[in-house]
Amino acid sequence: MKKYLLTFAFLILLGSFSFAADEETDSAEAVNQLTEEQQADLIERINYLHGNGPVPASLEHLTHPICGTHTAFQYFLNKDKFDARFKGMLPQDDRYPELTITYDSPEGLFKVHYVTSGTDAVFMPLVDTIPLGGDGIPDYVNKTAEIADSVWNFQIDSLGFPAPPSDNPSGGDGLYDIYILELGSTYYGATYPDIVITAQSATSYFVMDNDYNFAPYNEFAGTPQDMDRRLDAVRVTLAHEFNHSIHFGMDYTDYEGTVSNPRLYWWEMSATYMEEAMYDNVNDYYGYLPYYLATPWKSLRYFVNGSLFPYGACLFPIFLSEKFDDVAVTRKIWERCRDLGVGPDFPQAVDATIREISGDTYDLVSAMREFATWNLFTGSRTGLAPAGVGYSEAANYPRIPDSCLFLFDDFPIYYYRDSVEINFGVRRPEVLGANYLDIRNLSLIADTFQFRFLVLPTSGAIWNISQVGIPLDGVSDATIYHNRFAGPGAEYYAVPEYEDYLRLIHIITPVSLSFTETNYNNKFDYSFYVLDTVEVGDTTYYFTNVFPNPVMAANGDEQVTFRVQKPVADIPPLNFEITIYNVAGEVVRKLSFIDWPGIYLDAAWDLKNSSGKEVAAGVYMAFARMTMADGSEVTRKYKLAVLR
Repeated sequence: MKKYLLTFAFLILLGSFSFAADEETDSAEAVNQLTEEQQADLIERINYLHGNGPVPASLEHLTHPICGTHTAFQYFLNKDKFDARFKGMLPQDDRYPELTITYDSPEGLFKVHYVTSGTDAVFMPLVDTIPLGGDGIPDYVNKTAEIADSVWNFQIDSLGFPAPPSDNPSGGDGLYDIYILELGSTYYGATYPDIVITAQSATSYFVMDNDYNFAPYNEFAGTPQDMDRRLDAVRVTLAHEFNHSIHFGMDYTDYEGTVSNPRLYWWEMSATYMEEAMYDNVNDYYGYLPYYLATPWKSLRYFVNGSLFPYGACLFPIFLSEKFDDVAVTRKIWERCRDLGVGPDFPQAVDATIREISGDTYDLVSAMREFATWNLFTGSRTGLAPAGVGYSEAANYPRIPDSCLFLFDDFPIYYYRDSVEINFGVRRPEVLGANYLDIRNLSLIADTFQFRFLVLPTSGAIWNISQVGIPLDGVSDATIYHNRFAGPGAEYYAVPEYEDYLRLIHIITPVSLSFTETNYNNKFDYSFYVLDTVEVGDTTYYFTNVFPNPVMAANGDEQVTFRVQKPVADIPPLNFEITIYNVAGEVVRKLSFIDWPGIYLDAAWDLKNSSGKEVAAGVYMAFARMTMADGSEVTRKYKLAVLR
């Protein structure tokens, strides 16, 4: 066993990088030094990662365990910055000398360090049945080593990632070290940097929990299935942490934030994706998805210690892999990060990779537009997705909560960037985030539907405006219109036959490749408005849409209304007739009206046929005809849905 070695040169190299300022640090002094609060929190977290002490206050809120690599990396980047009164609380530098037993994996790739008694004892240490009759090694260790070999084979041999750098030149045996011990219950495992090789590459090792005694992996405790379920946790942990070992080897500098508080969003996003790529049936990442989908306005670059958001953001590499049918897409992005040099390059690397994969027909702007659309069609909304849109496991995902959609159900809508109404507060979109504007009651729009969008030319972002039409019946495939805002003036986005939709959901996504112009957590302002261009005082009769549409017929006394607006000049019609048809084109009912007082005529249909019986659920067509004394006509076609 060799000593942990993190050279002073490593700290100098990392300290020389100039990254985007973290939201918690606003001065050069803060960037290079840990505050007392940061020191206390980091010591609590690193000790808890080692299995010592209570759950740190910064992690008490967690409902799902996380990876400890951020804690390990942050600690070893800053271990020389602790005040004297804190240094006595630091863990020893030796790599777990108490783990006295080692086992080399069958393919000679890993050395597993463990014990069979005490707090750190591996799960079921006395169970030794493999190979047949036992070999003196606990089955849990045998299986862990076999899984580790398969993880190496998949990520290195199949996907083409470079192998993590060997520690052999420093006196080790060249096998990658895995330490199994009792970790704090909020951690699956952690990958530690070890020896600096170049300005971007370092060796590493990782630790993992000894028994995963938490839900859902302990659900079969005491049964024959118990070992298999615990090994599911081993599988996703090894897939995740081994991917981090590759990250340390390829480009450990690809993080934002500061040395005192690195933000490893792309690390966690891609490593969590690797869990799904390798072990599709375990689905541990499902537990993270609510924390991403519940805050869709946050940037993909968002990372705060203890947040589950960046793990749930694994949806983005899942999207890319399914969009391009390329399971190795994260490897290609990491190669770009490495080739772009020291420092953070995530947006540029993703953009360049997507352009290469697509033959320069697709880019990050296009990807974010489609990604945000896919995220709308999860959970109970999965069935509304048109062909080719949505994740293969979307039905198992949670959906973006209705509370995250901004609801508008009256017209006209005026939302200006400087008005009180446009201030969505923390829910305004960040770069690589999204807003969802849910526009309903489309039947109240008398003229054409026009969504008008405007941003400041200095916003520093490229904007997408996607329009998703949810059909009247609420179950048929949605229709999607994608637009890229050119600006800087207001642009109009009309939807043909908008009256065929129950709702029009507008998805707004700002995208930027810049780290200097656009900090990741900036909130972007924009203006939009939807006008009803027909106003009282026009010189002709005008039909609005039918409402409510669809109509829920439950009590037998519901009705839908066809509204007609009078002109300024009183031009009495000779006849006003509405004919209702079913989808087969058969006449269901004819309604006749003569005249009315006031500005509007509200002509009602009671959802009954000509025989006085209630019509069945379904889609109906209506044709309204108004005949004038001079022989002219005003007509309008409608489509409406009856639900029961």
